[in-house]
Amino acid sequence: MGFTGLFILLGALIGRQDLWIVPLTVIGLILFAYTQKERMTENLPNSMKLFFGVFAFRIIACIFSICLFQFYFQRGDIFAYHKAIITFREVFWANPIDGLTILTTPPRSWSADVIVYFDKGLVYFQSLPTGIVVRFGGILILLLGGSFLASSLVFATLAFFGGWILFRYFSIRFPNLQRELAVTILFVPSTVLWVSSGIIKEPLVFLGVSLFIVQFFTLFEKQKASVKDKMKVLFGFIFVMLVKFYVAIALLFASAAFCILRFKELKPRKNSLTIVLFIGFMALIVGAGAYSMHKFYVWLGRETQISLIKDIEKSKKYNIQKSKGSGGSTYSVVNWDGTVVGFFFSVASSINVTLFRPYIWESKKITIVPAFVESLITLLFTVFVLFKITSRRFFSTLFSDSHIVFLLVFSIIVAIIIGYTSLNFGTLSRYKSTILPFYLTALVILYNKFNRIKLDT
Repeated sequence: MGFTGLFILLGALIGRQDLWIVPLTVIGLILFAYTQKERMTENLPNSMKLFFGVFAFRIIACIFSICLFQFYFQRGDIFAYHKAIITFREVFWANPIDGLTILTTPPRSWSADVIVYFDKGLVYFQSLPTGIVVRFGGILILLLGGSFLASSLVFATLAFFGGWILFRYFSIRFPNLQRELAVTILFVPSTVLWVSSGIIKEPLVFLGVSLFIVQFFTLFEKQKASVKDKMKVLFGFIFVMLVKFYVAIALLFASAAFCILRFKELKPRKNSLTIVLFIGFMALIVGAGAYSMHKFYVWLGRETQISLIKDIEKSKKYNIQKSKGSGGSTYSVVNWDGTVVGFFFSVASSINVTLFRPYIWESKKITIVPAFVESLITLLFTVFVLFKITSRRFFSTLFSDSHIVFLLVFSIIVAIIIGYTSLNFGTLSRYKSTILPFYLTALVILYNKFNRIKLDT
């Protein structure tokens, strides 16, 4: 197929309006990136080419992903989000009042004339997390002339800036690891694919988590944090909580672990009782935070009361049904039988499936093979780091840097939840795309810390 044929094919795929809206959107995003280049590369020498190179790569990855999902999969959450947003656009242009009602009010307050559109795709407006995504996507669709691809490019750009901010933060603090950090944060294959694949939760989650982590770490580095700095951290946390509740729970526990370790670093001579009391205080903070999040969700008016266990079981049932319906590659984990031993077996099984599976014999479909290769590399890298550090020095090296502890606690908690609930490798690949950069970055920093400690001794 020549260039003309490819052009016609893309036109049929993405719509005629996209042939002029998408180029204009790309130009606008490039101009925006250009205005941010000084800020994004500040204190990061010789990174301008990398900044624009990764940006261009993400734009191309977004277009490729949309085409891939359209031609090969033709089903799944991406198309459900697409259907909801396109339905909203049609409703808005047919009756702007109904469109604004859908955009600004919860479904329970919709009139009978609006509710009839539920069967046409507006069901995604009912849930709070998916409702945020489709409402934001709906606004973009209206602003960008109805172009789903152009709106997807905006999502991909937001995820790119989230990743770059994270990369910039760690590269400034670990300048000798800039190349390794570029690989683990900016070029993880599943992350590039899913945070650049359209209007779904993953780009927003990755952006929110990255912003929260950078602002949270920066908050502790300042001698006197301003109210504005604290509000940035709070905003990032609430943003993540609204889109993916369990990711916010993981951030809460990771933040508590970080605070405990920072307290120990700053007050090394404090006695054991003080440390125990501080840990107890942080446990209360985590509990109070989780309870407040629960109450906040109830206040926002979710149909059912928030319960992490119920959400997990509901997610498991949904993913089982989706996998059966699409012929997906399913997997199983050790179910928790209510015992302490069973709990640890279930946790280990969930972590293993998230980070290190599918294995080669589980790659029954060609689309699962890239996930196998990525998981194999993750496994080999993990074994390499653990083998080099050895068990005798592992914990001393791990607790030498609170950043490592935060990243590992966060990624492991999310790995447990998504490994236990996804139950098919396609869904798992999408869910874990937002934590792999943090896990791999933790390993890179951990290995670097070990080498530096070894040289100093």
